[in-house]
Amino acid sequence: MSTAIRPQAWTAAEADKDTSWTLRLNAAEAAGIHEALLHARAAGKPFTAMTQADFPLPEVSRAALARAIELTQGRWGMCLVKGFPVERWSEADTRLAYWGMSLYMGVGRTQNRASEIINNVRDEGGNRYHWMVDGPAGVPVEWHSELHDVIENRQMAWRSIPGSMVDHSGRVQFEDDGAGGTRVQVDLCYVPVAGAVGHAIAKAFGTDPKSEMDADLMRFKSRVETGNLPHDAGATRH
Repeated sequence: MSTAIRPQAWTAAEADKDTSWTLRLNAAEAAGIHEALLHARAAGKPFTAMTQADFPLPEVSRAALARAIELTQGRWGMCLVKGFPVERWSEADTRLAYWGMSLYMGVGRTQNRASEIINNVRDEGGNRYHWMVDGPAGVPVEWHSELHDVIENRQMAWRSIPGSMVDHSGRVQFEDDGAGGTRVQVDLCYVPVAGAVGHAIAKAFGTDPKSEMDADLMRFKSRVETGNLPHDAGATRH
């Protein structure tokens, strides 16, 4: 009887020596994804209204995604998929393609009860990041933030850069709980600007930010403790 290999700790040096966690698409697999993208682009449905039928992958492309998911459950706990025809895709195409493929991996959900989606988080270098969120009625909300007080394996903090559309800051700390586990503490503070833009930003963070953050932490806890993708670990019970 064989024992299943579960995800294990690894170092960057080990990952460099073993590329079994990498999957390269062949021409037929990549073409199937591209054709599904063209179909979804023509349909023009909102992400949250899409189903697999709106991103119709042929069996060969579905099988490739299944192999990628299987790799995430093995020794490395991850999979890098290469070979997407990104040279033919715009940024919007790439976003749509990734969302469409995710419909074959689980249930697509928005980040909060107000149904907004985080569009982009761009690393601009120097510990600075640019965020873009789809606010109510598709109104884009953007801001810049920077990391500071980063202590490896202990904590990281962030704050908005002066002049951003939203003034916010936060900190995540990881502490040994003395019983073989880790205690995670998150502090978040944001002050939306006044008026309609301020209202949009407030909704982008959720009608009840604390509940949203608690739910996200429960999903994170489920993921790191079980190694499986959480489905409703953070769902609100009624």
